[in-house]
Amino acid sequence: MLISTNLKRYSLRLKSDYGLGDKVSIGQNVYVNQTKARGTNTSNAYSGSILNAIFMPAAAAARYADGSYGGVTPLAPAPEFKYAGAYGDVYNPVALLERPTINNPVFNLNGIGYVEYRPLTDLKLRSSFSLDVLRESNKRFDPRIPEPGRSNTMNYLTQSESRRDKWIWDNQASYQKALGKHLFDLTAVYSAQRTNYEYYWLKGQNFDREDRWYQYIGNAKEVVERPTSDVYEEALTSAIGRLTYSFDDRYFLTGSLRRDQSSRLLKYNSDYFPAVSGAWKISSEPFFRLPAVQTLKLRASWGQIGNIQSVNYYAYNVPLVTSQAYLGSTPGYSNGYFVNKQSNPDLQWERSETYDAGLDVGLLDNRLTLTADYFQKFTRGLILPIAPNPSSGVAEGPTANVGTVLNKGFELSVGYAGQAGPVAFQVNGNVATLKNRVEDLNGYGSDFIQHTDNVRTQMYPFRSAVGQPLYAYYLVPTDGLFRSEQEVSAYTNGEGKLIQPSAKPGDLKFRDSNNDGRIDDKDRVFMGNAMPKQTYGLTLGGQWKGFDLSVFWQGVSGVKLFNGYKFATYNAGLQGYNLDRHVLDAWTPQNPDASIPRLSLNDANKNFSLPSDWYLENGSYLRLKNLTVGYTLPAAWSSRVRTGASLRLYGTVENLVTFTKYSGMDPEIGA
Repeated sequence: MLISTNLKRYSLRLKSDYGLGDKVSIGQNVYVNQTKARGTNTSNAYSGSILNAIFMPAAAAARYADGSYGGVTPLAPAPEFKYAGAYGDVYNPVALLERPTINNPVFNLNGIGYVEYRPLTDLKLRSSFSLDVLRESNKRFDPRIPEPGRSNTMNYLTQSESRRDKWIWDNQASYQKALGKHLFDLTAVYSAQRTNYEYYWLKGQNFDREDRWYQYIGNAKEVVERPTSDVYEEALTSAIGRLTYSFDDRYFLTGSLRRDQSSRLLKYNSDYFPAVSGAWKISSEPFFRLPAVQTLKLRASWGQIGNIQSVNYYAYNVPLVTSQAYLGSTPGYSNGYFVNKQSNPDLQWERSETYDAGLDVGLLDNRLTLTADYFQKFTRGLILPIAPNPSSGVAEGPTANVGTVLNKGFELSVGYAGQAGPVAFQVNGNVATLKNRVEDLNGYGSDFIQHTDNVRTQMYPFRSAVGQPLYAYYLVPTDGLFRSEQEVSAYTNGEGKLIQPSAKPGDLKFRDSNNDGRIDDKDRVFMGNAMPKQTYGLTLGGQWKGFDLSVFWQGVSGVKLFNGYKFATYNAGLQGYNLDRHVLDAWTPQNPDASIPRLSLNDANKNFSLPSDWYLENGSYLRLKNLTVGYTLPAAWSSRVRTGASLRLYGTVENLVTFTKYSGMDPEIGA
């Protein structure tokens, strides 16, 4: 639990439906939401209150006797201060939570209205218009930091405003006709949507006073940097045609064609995406004679869908960036414009093509149900950033369509609904498998992608290559620890030279994968990825005399996680960080069977700086995701307020307990 964090939410929903005669109906659904939150910084991988609480030396005081915030006394005199943390980025976490003044109101209005007209019994016309309005403000004042350690004598105020307006207009015509045992359903849809967004940010510093009434940008003696602004517009139109046919509740066939057009693309901004599916309900056949089986259906489908969500709004013509440069014979900051990223006017839709075969079974009057599916999904024209052209002089390359990725697996769900006297109960379980593989990287210009995700810019553990999973781990394998000087001396190449000349007992033994007699990046091999091989869930529900209970368990297995958290909390070479309690079980001559490398102030063997499989951990877990207990008042009570009214009281607990061997903070997010 984080102190001084809170959230207040006020919401209102208005919903109504009206019939205007036999052929026309109208309605609306409006949701208004106002929140005001005080949170903490969790967007930075190396700072924030949570990590500061972990990294802060345990002996440091949160507060001194006089009530002021505690700090860390530097280990060396100026200018060679050694603040808490090897990178000088650790502050008092309590002060980070309590000291700033934070105001973050968010207003959201989401409404939809519709009109429906039935000119004929079999023909329905429907038009709906929805509006999503979002207004968000963020104002944060950070006072001076006077406590020992990395003090900050400058106070500052950051302020931002954003506004987003989005509308969607959907128009649908559907015609349904029954001819004997034949049933036809023809649907046509046209949808248009538009989004407008505007954002600005500014920062002021050096305030004479820190009282709340003084915390306004006009009182800052300095406005830092240039104010930042961002604006974009986006439009998307879609046209869909769909025909559904069924015969005698036995045979089913559906075909559809979709055309999408987006403003995020230039030359190839529109494309077509077809789909077809069919089913055979064997249980409806006259020859089917199994009384215990009420439903038995075979299904198959094929379809394509487009995706451009990973594309920037103006990837086809990247806007110029404004910044300041230190120029001139009399040096000074000057405003300027420059190209920071290459554009790609030839970018196309990312296309996913899915094949699916399934089975539906219902037993015991459909109280027991089973659904099974096998799928293969090919994503072609995968949208990823590529390296810039060296002659362009641009720091960041364009976004491009590069390669194909295959996902395939099984999905199985089983459910049962029963009654035991006055108690009704439900049990639903599901399990799914997934395999991921890069099929090709055509268009990337290389046979692999070295991803830039990293730990302190020292370890880059991810690489994608043909035949491997997307974002696969690419690491140096280890063979445990050296247990003695004899083991270190015996680890030599063909010429008798030490493969790890800096190693000592207790250091990691890295595998010389390419047999070149030394340990470096060329010894890295692929070691799977962070996608779980199996996911599963179990939902239990029950009702008794107005009381209800719902329990949801969720878990994954067959997953590996790269625990970069250990880089800072197991590594004694990063002086100034509080180390994890597990280092108490690190290798020593008295603890020779440990799995954690010895503690060293210089890490000469690169136990912690080399991306190795020592960081990989079993990320499987089982978690009680949700527990809800409720009570619904008898209808005779609630109807006194209004006829047909109901009132239910309930309480919910989330993430109540987790079973895992992962040593990081949370296996679900890999932290």
